[in-house]
Amino acid sequence: MADKARMRVFIDLENIGLPLRARRSFGHKVRNLLRGIRNHFEENGYFVESIWGCAIGRTHRWQIRQMMDAAFAESNATMFWSERGIADFDIRGELNKVLAANPRPSSVLLVSGDNDFATTLQRLRKTGVEVLVAETLDTGKELRKVANKLIPFDLIS
Repeated sequence: MADKARMRVFIDLENIGLPLRARRSFGHKVRNLLRGIRNHFEENGYFVESIWGCAIGRTHRWQIRQMMDAAFAESNATMFWSERGIADFDIRGELNKVLAANPRPSSVLLVSGDNDFATTLQRLRKTGVEVLVAETLDTGKELRKVANKLIPFDLIS
């Protein structure tokens, strides 16, 4: 782990275009996304030290937590999840904690299309944290501008 870049991952499931109506399809896509993040970034020299996910309503809360646990069980990543409606607030709060962290992680990955995170990500980037954004069709223009690197969503899902 000492030679790997430390990364924190933030996933806003409400803003990445996953099908919310079909539960089987939703669960399958979230599971693939979590595995894809783990596999892609571990293969590329990153250590995922924490992952934040948000639930889509009460019915998906336990599913997401189980999937996060299964996907990252062997990595020792700390996992958190947030309720629908407060996920953006929680993710922004955690991104702000990264600003105050000592030492800071070398990278953050945001899986969201929501421009609301652009200002905080810009502040992180100015402190030397590598900002990675998973790019979907819904990724906002401001997020595209602030990212050090755009990661095609299909590459990690």
